[in-house]
Amino acid sequence: MSFSINGSVLPYDEVRRHFKNHPDEFKKNKIQGTLNLLERERFLIVYITKKTSSDEEIIFQREIHITNENLEDIKINRHVESIAHFSINGTYDMNRYTDYFDSGKTIDMGIGSENTLPSGETLREREISRIIIGELLIQCLKEYPMIRDDQLLFIDSDASELYPDGERFWDKIGMKENNDIDRNEGKGYEKQIDFQTIFRWVFKQDIPRNESSITLESERPRETPPRETSRKRPPRETSRKTPRETSPRETSPRETSRKRLRETSRKTPRETSLRETSKKRPRETSRRGGKKRKTVKYIKKNKNKKIKK
Repeated sequence: MSFSINGSVLPYDEVRRHFKNHPDEFKKNKIQGTLNLLERERFLIVYITKKTSSDEEIIFQREIHITNENLEDIKINRHVESIAHFSINGTYDMNRYTDYFDSGKTIDMGIGSENTLPSGETLREREISRIIIGELLIQCLKEYPMIRDDQLLFIDSDASELYPDGERFWDKIGMKENNDIDRNEGKGYEKQIDFQTIFRWVFKQDIPRNESSITLESERPRETPPRETSRKRPPRETSRKTPRETSPRETSPRETSRKRLRETSRKTPRETSLRETSKKRPRETSRRGGKKRKTVKYIKKNKNKKIKK
C-alpha cells in the first residue's frame, strides 16, 4: 500500500468572496466576523487530500482544517491538529473510475470543532461549520465538476449536539434517516443527504453548472437595471441634413407686377417730384457759415423832437 498527502492554503480573501453577498444578512455578518477573528489569530484554512492505494482500490479523503500548523509540517507528520475540520471520504476502483463520486460506493462525512480558541474567544454560534463545509464542497466541484445533484453523502451515527428544539446539527442541515435497507450504497449508515441539499444549506443557491470555473451568485457583481425614460424621444431631423423639398408656387399677375416694382426700386434711384425737392432745399448761410439772419428795417424816431400838447 502507498500513501500520499497534498495540500494548499486557501486565501482569506477567496473565502470571504464566497460569502460576500450571502442572501442571509445576519449569517453573512457572522461569517465575515468569524473570518476576521481567525485571520487576526493567525489561523490557516488548509485544504488537504489523502490517498491510500492498494492493488485495485483507492481510499480517498478530502479535508478542510482550520489550524495554526505549517503546511510543510502537516505533510511531514501526516497529521493535523486543528480547531475545526470537515471531511468527505470514499473509495473507488482505480481501474474503472477517477474519483469516488459516481462509483456507487458509500461516501461518508465527518465534522468536528472546538468550542473556544486558545485566546479564550468562543466559536459557538459563529457559523464556523458553514465555512468549512462550504469550502470543501467548492473544492470537490473544482476537482470533479460532474458531481450529480442527487449524489448521496452519509454519516455513520449522529453524535452531534442536541439543540433545545430537539433537533441535532445534522438534522438542521437537512439530513434524513437512511431507511433504504436493500441498497448497498450507505448500507448500515444512520443518515443521508444529497449534494444539492447540503450545498443549498450553505450558500442558499443551487450548484452552478455549465461553467468553466465555479462562480457563486455571491461572487457576481450586482447589476443595476437601467433607468426607464418614457419621455425620451428620437433626435429631431434637422433641415440641414434633410432639406425640405418645396414645389414652385403659382403667382398671380398682380403679384408679379408688385415684385417687378420692388426690384426696380432697389436697382434705380427714386424719382422725386418738384414739391419734394422744394421742401428739401438747402438753407442759405452767411459768410461766417451760420444761418442767414433776417434784416429788419425800422425808423429811428427823433428823440429831440418835441411833442405838441
